Amino acid sequence: MTNSKKGWIEYHLNDLFMINPNKEILPDNTDVSFVAMKDISDDGYIISAESKNFADVKNGYTYFKNNDVILAKITPCFENGKMAVVSDLINNYGAGSTEFFVFRKLPNALVLPKILYYSFKTSKFRENAISHMSGAAGQKRVPKKFLEHYPLYIPPTIEEQQEILDVLDAASEIIHLRTACIESAQSLIPALFQEMFGDMIDKNENLVSIGSLIEETSQVNPQKLFTDEFLYIDISSINNETGIIESPKVIKIDNIPSRARKLVKVDDILVAMTRPYLKGFAMVPENLNNNIASTGFSILRAQKEKIIPKYLYAYIRTDYYVNQLIPKMRGANYPAVTDSNVKSVKIPLPDIELQKQFAAKVQEIEVYIKSQQTELENAKTMFQSLLHHSFTGELTRRAYGE
Repeated sequence: MTNSKKGWIEYHLNDLFMINPNKEILPDNTDVSFVAMKDISDDGYIISAESKNFADVKNGYTYFKNNDVILAKITPCFENGKMAVVSDLINNYGAGSTEFFVFRKLPNALVLPKILYYSFKTSKFRENAISHMSGAAGQKRVPKKFLEHYPLYIPPTIEEQQEILDVLDAASEIIHLRTACIESAQSLIPALFQEMFGDMIDKNENLVSIGSLIEETSQVNPQKLFTDEFLYIDISSINNETGIIESPKVIKIDNIPSRARKLVKVDDILVAMTRPYLKGFAMVPENLNNNIASTGFSILRAQKEKIIPKYLYAYIRTDYYVNQLIPKMRGANYPAVTDSNVKSVKIPLPDIELQKQFAAKVQEIEVYIKSQQTELENAKTMFQSLLHHSFTGELTRRAYGE
């Protein structure tokens, strides 16, 4: 470790934290918290945790305790920002996915664990980690060795560290509240669907396969369509909670991923075939028209004289749809469905005018959601600016000579 010019101290991560500490042995009947990958939000919160006996989780899982930091190691969960500072665990103990790294503060380390959590949220860390990932496509992981030697600049006192955390916590809460507003508004759409069309489903009235209502699509060679670059949507591009395509990748024509083969058009609906249980769905917006999506998606392009895209999109985001897909999933480690599975699911087909009425009401909700999304993006921009200033020593009293 060395002293930095600004009075902070430079460490390697493993100077301050144990990575994947050994588990403790508890009595089999001890209740503990179980946190699956899906229980971590993309904003870095534990959404929910299940109570389980230690006997049920003592083999084959990752273990952690209150105040540990957990970080997803595998793509796309890492890129999506799945991480958390663990708290409120039952009996101070938890277990979860083997795709988590666990970081526990060393006994004499002069550091608050949440400093590490926010360090992981910086764009510098994420870009560095992604560049060091290894493994096959779709299963790339951040190497432990990269983390062990990752440099951390830490304020020399707990008081200064807490100053930084107070500012970042406040900014994070704004993001959390904006996200909650969007999710609440989006929950109105399935509720509206249930109100208008729930009886048709309950009575099995006028159900037809989705495949009979959509246009055929085929794979393409992007090199024949683009001369320089294009935008690419893969599974990590979609925010699972909101269904928004947040981060399409810019792909140069001389570096095309092998799975970049599906041309998408505005109002196409993307269904992630590798994780239907997580609702990896999105509708293509105008700015992504005539760009490329991964072969990991099934593309649903509505025949608009038969079915309104917003109606179809609302349906696939309901439990009715997901519950028909889950029994079709195959594969132990990465369960998936096929394109045929996706299109074989049945959907109630009301009169086109009733679909239009539904779409008009959805449009009103989406106008509100869009305004909240703008505010959310502003909050995220502010947060990233604060992160940068925080870890360059510009947010503490010391920075202002106090």
